[in-house]
Amino acid sequence: MIVGMKSQSILLSLITLTLLGSSPLALAAKVDVSEEGDTEVKSEQEASKYFRKSSKETKSETKESGDFDHYLAFHLGAFVSSTSYKWGDRNSLENIGRLNLGMTYRIDSFTSLIDSNVRVDLLGYELPEGRPMALSFLFMLMLPEAQSKFPLYFGLGLGPGFFLSQLSNESYLSAHYQVVAGVRFFDVIESIGFFAETGLKNHLFLLSDGQFNGYFVTVGSVFTF
Repeated sequence: MIVGMKSQSILLSLITLTLLGSSPLALAAKVDVSEEGDTEVKSEQEASKYFRKSSKETKSETKESGDFDHYLAFHLGAFVSSTSYKWGDRNSLENIGRLNLGMTYRIDSFTSLIDSNVRVDLLGYELPEGRPMALSFLFMLMLPEAQSKFPLYFGLGLGPGFFLSQLSNESYLSAHYQVVAGVRFFDVIESIGFFAETGLKNHLFLLSDGQFNGYFVTVGSVFTF
């Protein structure tokens, strides 16, 4: 009789648990599902950490390989030969070019073979009537693109300029153009390189007659980043 009562009690307990949705099988299933969910979450977190780490390592390896998006170059030099026409009191003068310094910034690839650059030049001259000084801003195209790291390059630039000091009755506004060739070596000392350049730096006065044609030589350093 006592055994029968115990069996009835156990049966009632099982029915109650079943009605409440908490049968032993259900509880075991819930535990299994919970454990599987935790395992999946942990797996996703570990995978995410792995890919982030791989991405950082890839970027580090790319940087270490010497790739760069931009460079900033500073140059200093002089005109080795020059001629001016209708600038000052004389129709023409020889070897009046003096100071030649500036900077060049690589903006981006213009095409797969050509870079687009911006160049700012500070140019000095010496005439019998005075010492004019001009500031020019040029958009330049250079071939081949810098990331090829080919040592020889060629460039063409065009842009406006204005004179910080000028002879009387002469235009303060000018149009400048350059044709250049050079040799450059990137990342000689970490991200620092060196280059040498030569070519033509000419300008035309916009508000008066006159022009200047000059051959130059410059050297400088280039910083990649």
